[in-house]
Amino acid sequence: MANTIYPLAGQLGVDMLLPASFRGIAFDCLYTREVLARDTGVYEYPCRDGAEVEDHGLKALNLRLSALFWGNGYQRRLKVFLAALKAPGLGELLHPVYGLAGARAAAGSGTQGNLADNTPGTLLDACSMMATSLPVLRRRWCTPNG
Repeated sequence: MANTIYPLAGQLGVDMLLPASFRGIAFDCLYTREVLARDTGVYEYPCRDGAEVEDHGLKALNLRLSALFWGNGYQRRLKVFLAALKAPGLGELLHPVYGLAGARAAAGSGTQGNLADNTPGTLLDACSMMATSLPVLRRRWCTPNG
């Protein structure tokens, strides 16, 4: 199987596929994007230049993953994954870079058909997860005093 994965990743323009999972359903990940934002309170007063900005900590971390399902039987794995995305509540996300986190699925879109070299599969290119806890990021970017 590895002799198929690496040429497929090369044809899709990536160096390697990263292992990931959501609610125990494993998938290959081509790339990840994270949106880090801080929650702030801005206070402006009349007859006074500028503003006071208070730091209220990190907002929920928005994780965007590309989920690749391919090869024989990919339709069955895809249906199970889509059911996991539709399920309400908190799920366990195994992020390919940051590790385990609690996350809720927010959105997803993709295309189905043949991938490069007529390999059957589908790519969900915008699986958006809102992480509720990701201790590695909290330690790195959040300090006690903002």
